[in-house]
Amino acid sequence: MRLKSILPIFYLLLLGVLSSCSQKGKYEYYRLFIKNNSSEVLEVITYENSTDINTTSLQAGEKGQECLYEDIGFAGYGICGIDSIQFVFPNGKGYITSIGGDESLGFGNENWPWTTSEKFINTEGHTYEFTITQEDYENAHELP
Repeated sequence: MRLKSILPIFYLLLLGVLSSCSQKGKYEYYRLFIKNNSSEVLEVITYENSTDINTTSLQAGEKGQECLYEDIGFAGYGICGIDSIQFVFPNGKGYITSIGGDESLGFGNENWPWTTSEKFINTEGHTYEFTITQEDYENAHELP
């Protein structure tokens, strides 16, 4: 009889212990690029705390702005030490996107480089390219 009263307590304790154990995720290396698939030259300017930290000019078909990091999951450029990116075409149009900022000049539809996005193309393994297309060029915003 006493065993019957102890078993539910034992199962509750066992359930609590098992549910409190967490599996450690496996860390993987991720490699990111920005790829210019438009027919125009693309200038990519990255910022950290409003300071221009890198400017790269990408010809059509070229990729640049490499970011390499190790994490348990894909994190986009949000883990790369930058908080804002400007994408500028020769006609002065383009896109501005920032972590937690105003996305009115961004790509729309949650297509930002900070997390998962349909604009990221997995090219091999854990290598991803945030791809700027001809359609992006044609739909670019007038930048301030």
